[in-house]
Amino acid sequence: MSDVRLTDLAKQKLDEYLSEEPSSTVVRILVENDGRFGLSLDEAADDDFAFELEGIACVIEAAQEPCLEGLRIDYLDQGAASGFSLTGGRPPKPKTVLRHEDTPNPDARKFILAFSLGSASKTWTAEDEDAPSLFKEVLALEGVESLFQLSTFVTVTRTKGTPWPDLTEQVTAILSRLVKPTGSMDKSYGDGDSLFERVGRFIITDVAPFLQQDGGDIDLLAIDDEGWVSVRLVGACGTCPSSVATLRGGVERRLKESFPNEILGLKLEDPAAV
Repeated sequence: MSDVRLTDLAKQKLDEYLSEEPSSTVVRILVENDGRFGLSLDEAADDDFAFELEGIACVIEAAQEPCLEGLRIDYLDQGAASGFSLTGGRPPKPKTVLRHEDTPNPDARKFILAFSLGSASKTWTAEDEDAPSLFKEVLALEGVESLFQLSTFVTVTRTKGTPWPDLTEQVTAILSRLVKPTGSMDKSYGDGDSLFERVGRFIITDVAPFLQQDGGDIDLLAIDDEGWVSVRLVGACGTCPSSVATLRGGVERRLKESFPNEILGLKLEDPAAV
């Protein structure tokens, strides 16, 4: 490929490595999100851009093909510090959606973003007219039931039976147009000494992080005069039976231990009813 230059020493080293690999092995050009380039020996994938460089089969993700412009692949012979050096090239467009992950809830998938939307969580459905425009586009997709946002991820819940592959591709394309928000959207329970504020801060620091790893979150709604704490599970946790069991067991016990004689128990509110 004319846009990429491979030095003689780099070609020699690649030929040596490839001679010990199966004939189907190709050289993959890697492009990190921070603009750095790398190499690996790999198998070609259907969605790769394939090209030949000095008789060597190479591939790169199709979306990253423009990054090859002006790329130079060299090999630096520096003893123990020897290795390939890739310079030049066109920096990639920063990714908004870094990756997607499955959650314990088979009907919810977590999309990891490159920036934070703020620590205030929010669940959106198609009925929410005040939803951000891009979220409305996601909610308008066939098979999307709801969308949950929090910090650096968005969790999409599908209607049962909707295939994930096409839906994931559509959601990723829409979320890739998100722009990092300005201003604060942080969740806060203040620094006061009321029971509600103290329990709220405990939930943020000691409870929520474990649920957020699985694409969900927990909202503190109220604490009545008897000491019953009303909470709501949202995101992937909102419809996941295992999360409910964990909450009733571990979280209720920890609340009682951390707030003795103040907390009587936990009440789970129906997300659809709140």
